[in-house]
Amino acid sequence: MAGVSGPGGRRTRQRDHDRTAKAAALARLVYREATDITEEYKQKMDLGDDLPADRVDGVPPSSSLAQDGPVSERLKLVSVALRSLHVLLGTVVLEQQEEFSPADGAFHSKLEALLSRLGDLSDGLGLLLLETGGVTAGDKDAPPSSPSASSSSSFSRKVRGYCVLRELSAWALRAHQELRSGGAGTGGNAEGSGAPGGRRAQARRLRHRRI
Repeated sequence: MAGVSGPGGRRTRQRDHDRTAKAAALARLVYREATDITEEYKQKMDLGDDLPADRVDGVPPSSSLAQDGPVSERLKLVSVALRSLHVLLGTVVLEQQEEFSPADGAFHSKLEALLSRLGDLSDGLGLLLLETGGVTAGDKDAPPSSPSASSSSSFSRKVRGYCVLRELSAWALRAHQELRSGGAGTGGNAEGSGAPGGRRAQARRLRHRRI
């Protein structure tokens, strides 16, 4: 849409800018809430420090997202991961309500609020990518089905819930950073990241940028 000129083009760019800013702010909120809830979940489930450092089956690892390449492509991967995590977080909420902490209404409310905001972020990012050409309707991958409670032990499901929240925090942070750095309509390498030095500099900025 960069080639669109005139009042209509300006309105379109302003609309895309406003939606990008709104999505970035929501991603920041999801990141902060998920970070806080992750530690609370770990304590409530009495989980120690000997937990998976990276991959858990079915949970999209944030470490799989490259630091370079077009912003729109990275955001597409972020969008797919957030939709998957929305399904997985819904399972975590049900497990807390029905099995692990049925009487802890305050914690359930926090999880439900996070689930609702994650749904809004996922939908908003998907719409933004669709309207800016970063993704087409046919590109949307089907979200995963909810894991079966009978297929794993109680402890395994607690660990998976922790990993869902931990990875959600990481993916939401990346969503915020990518939206701030270039937005869904950026097709090229943002901030000169195409060269090796640019990629390294961008990686450092993404790691250390305060939000």
